[in-house]
Amino acid sequence: MEKHYDRRALLQAYIATQTPYGHEDIRRFNARRLAVLEQAFDLTISEAGINNKANRQLWRLFSATIDSYRSSRTPGSDFMDSSLIMQQLDTLGTQAAALCSHWKAIDSAAAASKHSHLAMLDELFKLLWGNITLVVTSQQLKQRGFDDTQEPNWLDYE
Repeated sequence: MEKHYDRRALLQAYIATQTPYGHEDIRRFNARRLAVLEQAFDLTISEAGINNKANRQLWRLFSATIDSYRSSRTPGSDFMDSSLIMQQLDTLGTQAAALCSHWKAIDSAAAASKHSHLAMLDELFKLLWGNITLVVTSQQLKQRGFDDTQEPNWLDYE
């Protein structure tokens, strides 16, 4: 399937490389994807690579916002499969209603937080590297020697 990579996808690719855990195949894929995207967009997402040097002090805020985004969690964040918990809650019926309501509220707040983090990161990106409107396709990445259809599935490594 042909993917399209815009500024936000480039940002997401960078965020994916900032995760210190996971299987080496996934880390390697993420690093290679970012490197090829940086080539295609003709920039480097690093403090040294900032295009707008007048705003370079914002790099610390950019990095801190990524760390904050990555640390956003919910009670179910670590569950690969919560079906047993959900079955237990189902058996409790109305006794679990308040608990489920709070869990849903936490999930909603976490989703809103992630959305706001990404919006803030996009604004910081524009201040540091400019308002990039270029869109790069899977085919263009393939021409640079990177096949994005070979992305490892993390479920294969758990």
